[in-house]
Amino acid sequence: MPFLVHHALPPGMRELIESRAPIRDNAGICTSGAGLPELEARLAGRTGARHCIATRSGADAVALALMAAGLGKGHEVITSPFASGATVAALVRRGARPVFADIDRATCNIDAAQIEALITPRTRAIVPVSLYGQPADMEEINAIARRHQLLVLEDALESFGATYHRKQSGNLSAVGYTSLLPEASLGWHGDLGAVFTSDDALADAMRLRRDAGAPMMDQQLSAVFDLLDRFDTALQRRMRVAASYEALFSGRLPRVGRQRDRGCAFSYYALLLEERARLRAALDDLGIATTIHPLPLHLQRDYAFLGAAERCPVATQLAALVLCLPIDSSMDELQATRVAEAVLRVAGVPMPYA
Repeated sequence: MPFLVHHALPPGMRELIESRAPIRDNAGICTSGAGLPELEARLAGRTGARHCIATRSGADAVALALMAAGLGKGHEVITSPFASGATVAALVRRGARPVFADIDRATCNIDAAQIEALITPRTRAIVPVSLYGQPADMEEINAIARRHQLLVLEDALESFGATYHRKQSGNLSAVGYTSLLPEASLGWHGDLGAVFTSDDALADAMRLRRDAGAPMMDQQLSAVFDLLDRFDTALQRRMRVAASYEALFSGRLPRVGRQRDRGCAFSYYALLLEERARLRAALDDLGIATTIHPLPLHLQRDYAFLGAAERCPVATQLAALVLCLPIDSSMDELQATRVAEAVLRVAGVPMPYA
């Protein structure tokens, strides 16, 4: 069982890409015209945000959001050490200083209770990461930001399609951004990105900067139209896979918790295992691919200058436990059950049935 297969072009995809040919201009590039506004309107409509600004990549979406927010030299931005690193790398490139708040033990998202103590006169923004497809405690984070007149930018690179209090991820704060990388919840093929906001001035600033850069290929846009057509079905399939895992793991193995006020996009399904290395090797022998969380950002050599190595003990502990199982829209409940049964066997945990 491979860890990820939905990056491959699905049946009929190449034909659909060709059918979108009328939206390319003479150079084969979609710069404006019908394709890009349609894409942005559909993405914005999905989140409920007033504006969507599409970009060539997730990294470009991050950079565009930070630039439009005016974050730069001398500014501090509070964020999570449990993230892909795209946001923190972009902050450092702009001369801003990331300040890591520890994570919540139950969800692995930023612990909102840790944020306020880290605010200084130099703090300009909070960037919560909606990790593994589940939004952070955005109500509390937005309340903190209002008290201190800070901007909140949601890193929704893994959580497109997730909800918080029935509101869509990407539209939970002043600015949100997401990616279409294969490992992201919206991902399938290629690497487009998108920034969401309902602030007209921010949207205008981002479009101006985006349009000054390289245009997007029509092939990228065509793939996303198909992706959006299929997204709800794919999300429901991932949710069914997750439910199959939950049915067997509940009360038997520790895992990243799901909050009742949030709908998860299940970009990942993460267990928290003490014997992770042994179990991962055993699953690999059975042909079941897994992945682990990368070294938390506060421990990475590139960010040693931040002096945060001792600040986030929960992130340090949990990063050594995370084991992510296959969860993909190509899977069915039977495959998920077989994976879960294999995990229980190698962990030495009794099955819930004889």
